[in-house]
Amino acid sequence: PDLPPSRIVHGKLIPLYFVADDAFPLAKHIQKPFKPLQSIELPEDERIFNYRKCSRLSRARRTIENAFGILCVRWLCLARTMFVGPDRAQKVITACCLQHIII
Repeated sequence: PDLPPSRIVHGKLIPLYFVADDAFPLAKHIQKPFKPLQSIELPEDERIFNYRKCSRLSRARRTIENAFGILCVRWLCLARTMFVGPDRAQKVITACCLQHIII
């Protein structure tokens, strides 16, 4: 994906990620909880990640979904499929966010 470069926050280099749930495959720029494979237990580092980070990932995902839900109620063009390319879709969503802030 075309993500902006990592940012320095409080003196630490922080990479940017997409926040996802179990429906998405694990990839380089996707943050999601680890899922055990059938009856095999997760390694300790993955269990620690799930224990410490899952509530934060879940809260971030819910916040994003709620914000987009609010935008969809106000701007009906977001509530249905947009038959435009990614560049145009980004511009439409940005315009809706800016209009939401103004109103």
